Parts: sequence; structure tokens; C-alpha cells
Amino acid sequence: MARFLMAMVGRTFATAIGRRQFAAPIQGALDLTKHLMALVVFRDLPQLGGRI
Repeated sequence: MARFLMAMVGRTFATAIGRRQFAAPIQGALDLTKHLMALVVFRDLPQLGGRI
């Protein structure tokens, strides 16, 4: 899970730097962030064991 979170942070940081410094954000970064967030959420659901 930490890898997915670090990937989201790194991608968001790279997009922000690219947008500010080079006026060229990473294409598809928002979509990738949405997919990674879903992985973070749904990956840990089996560990909860129905306690939600």
C-alpha cells in the first residue's frame, strides 16, 4: 500500500513541477491518481473482515 501512496505523491509532485516550471503537466496524471486511490482503498478491504 505504501508503494501506491508514494506513486500518487510522486506523480502529483512531478505534475505540479512540470506545470509550473515547463508549462507541460504530465498527461493522464489525474486518471492515474484516481486508479491508484481505488487500489489503495480496495486493497485493504479484505483485511477489515466485514467490520465496516
